[in-house]
Amino acid sequence: MNRQAKIRILVAVILILVLSGCGKKKEDKLADYCDQMTRFYDQVAEINDTINGIDPDRADASEELLSALDRLNGIFSEMSEYEVPEEFAAMGDLPQEAASYMDKAVTSYHEAYGGEYDEAAEYLAGEYYERANIRIRYMLSILHGDSEPESETDPEE
Repeated sequence: MNRQAKIRILVAVILILVLSGCGKKKEDKLADYCDQMTRFYDQVAEINDTINGIDPDRADASEELLSALDRLNGIFSEMSEYEVPEEFAAMGDLPQEAASYMDKAVTSYHEAYGGEYDEAAEYLAGEYYERANIRIRYMLSILHGDSEPESETDPEE
């Protein structure tokens, strides 16, 4: 699956969360967390649009991509610090793992595109990016009340 397809899947999942997610719960901590997660997914969607709008033929395309990925990394880092209410305790370390993998992905993308092209770094970046997204999909399953996230093969395994 190419990067474009992965991004489209992530955006579809985001829309599902926004349309059917957390708004039904009234407790303050729970409502705050749901609002934070909705903003997180809105920001991811915005950055996705930015990435998809980059013209690869432009001389500054790599810089635009890396800048967008840096923003994505920042919002993943912020998300990992949200206080998870006990109703979603099943998330465990998923937010921190997702942020860690996104950080590794962005670092590798910088290695791949920040100077002379590095194919191995690009491959590694893609692997880390996929691991981050798997964890985000697990988190969405938990947010939607699924007792067990849909089974996926984690490239780490």
